[in-house]
Amino acid sequence: MGGFPWTELNQAKEFAYYVQYGMTPVCRRSRRLPRSPRSCSGRKDQIGAVARRRYADLVAVQGDPLKDITELERVRFVMKGGVVYLSK
Repeated sequence: MGGFPWTELNQAKEFAYYVQYGMTPVCRRSRRLPRSPRSCSGRKDQIGAVARRRYADLVAVQGDPLKDITELERVRFVMKGGVVYLSK
C-alpha cells in the first residue's frame, strides 16, 4: 500500500481502509510480537504500566476496535507522557 495526501483524507479512517483491503485489525498484529516494546526499550522502570512516575501514552475508545475498527475514528481519551490532551 502506498501513502496518500493527509490533507485530502481524514487520517482516522486509515485503519478502516487497512481492514477493508485485507489486513487484520491493527491491534491483533501487535499481539504477535515476540517481545513487548517495554522489554526492548531498556526503560522498563518508566514505561509499560499506568502508574505513578511512569510515562503514559494512551488512546481510549468506547467500543471494541477488534470488532469494529471504525471505533478508532471516535477517540474519547488521549494521554501522552502522562498529560491528558482529550477527555470526552
